[in-house]
Amino acid sequence: MTLQTGAAVLAVLMGGASAAAHAQVETRLVFDPCAECRVDAVEDLVIGRDDDSVIGGISVVARLHDGSVAAVFSQADYQFVVYSPDGRSSEKVGRYGEGPGEYKWIRWLKPHGRFVHLFDPPQGRVTVLDEVWGVVRTTRLNVRQVLWDAAVVNDSLYVVNMGYYTSERAGFYLHSVGLDGQIIQSFDELPEAYPLDESEEVKGILRLLAVSRDGSLWAANRNRYEIERWDPLTGRRLDRFIRPVDWFPSHGRQRPIDPSRPPPAVIIDILEDRNGLLWVLIFRASARWTEHVVRTPADAHPEMGEYSMDGIPGAWEHVVEVIDPGNARVIAQSVLPNGIRRFLGEGSALSLHSTDAGVPYWRTWRLHLRR
Repeated sequence: MTLQTGAAVLAVLMGGASAAAHAQVETRLVFDPCAECRVDAVEDLVIGRDDDSVIGGISVVARLHDGSVAAVFSQADYQFVVYSPDGRSSEKVGRYGEGPGEYKWIRWLKPHGRFVHLFDPPQGRVTVLDEVWGVVRTTRLNVRQVLWDAAVVNDSLYVVNMGYYTSERAGFYLHSVGLDGQIIQSFDELPEAYPLDESEEVKGILRLLAVSRDGSLWAANRNRYEIERWDPLTGRRLDRFIRPVDWFPSHGRQRPIDPSRPPPAVIIDILEDRNGLLWVLIFRASARWTEHVVRTPADAHPEMGEYSMDGIPGAWEHVVEVIDPGNARVIAQSVLPNGIRRFLGEGSALSLHSTDAGVPYWRTWRLHLRR
C-alpha cells in the first residue's frame, strides 16, 4: 500500500487510533544494571577551535553517513556548516532566501542514508539534498506550531512534533506526513485539558524522537521520564515505559528555582542502537546544586523568580541511561563529562566548550557500553 493510496484508508482508522493507543499497557522500567555495566566516554575530535566556523550555539547537529558533522548555528540558521570527519576543515552550505538551496530557518537537519532532509517551517517545506548538496526534491510541510523534534521514518514519511489546531487535529502532538505534505495520521493525544495560552513545558507536549530499526517511532517526553513507541502509519501506541524516580519528577520546566528542592531534570536526547537498546541522555541537578543557588539580581526579569543558578560549572550533570526495552530494564547508568549536549549518532556525543578568550568550540566523544 503506498502512502498516497493508504492515506484514505488510514483516515478511516483515525477515530479508533487514539482509543487503541491509550489501551496499551504501561510498563515500569526496572533499574537493574549489571555490576560492570557502564558507558565510557573518550575524547575524539575538536571542532572549530582554530577557525571562525563556530559562531555561537549549535541549534541542530548531526553526523552524516561519511562521518562528517553538519551543524546549524542559531545566529545563522538559514545555512549549515559541514565539518570533515577529522574536524580539520569545514564548508558552509545554503543561504538566506526562498529559492532552491535557500532557507529561512533550518529547524531540523535529519540525515537518512546518503541524503540530508532540511525542515524549513517558515517556507512550509522539506528540502532533500544529495552528497554534494544538490537539491533532490522539495516536499510541502505545513507546520503550524513548531515544538521540539522531527524524524525521517523512511524516504516518504516524516513525523513532526507540532501543534495543529484544527477541529480534527487539536490535542494531538505527533503527526505523520507524506510526500504530498498531507497529514496521514495524528497521534499522541494530550489527555488533560489546559488553557490555550499555557506553556508547552507545563502541558508536557515536547517530544524527543528516534526511529527504531523496525520502522516504529520512539517518542520521549522531555519533562517526564515517559517513553513511548508508536506505529507512525496507524497512530497505534505499541509500548509505553515509565521510570518514576525522585530525581526526575514530572514537571513544567518553568517552575522557579526553589532552594528546598532540586531544579527539574529533562530528557535532552534519545537514540536506538544497532542492538535495539535505547539510550537516554538526561540533564539534571548535581549533588552539589544547592551551592550554586543565588538570589536573583533586583534588575533581572521578574519571571526569573526570587532565586536563580549562578551559571558556574558544577550545578548540573549529564547522565546517560541505557534501556533494554525487551526486558524493561535499565542496564547501565553513567554520568558523562560535563558539557555533553546531545548524541551524535550511535556511539558518539557532542559537548560545548570555550577558550580562555571566550571563543566557543565543540568536542566530539566516542561512547562505548561496557558490559
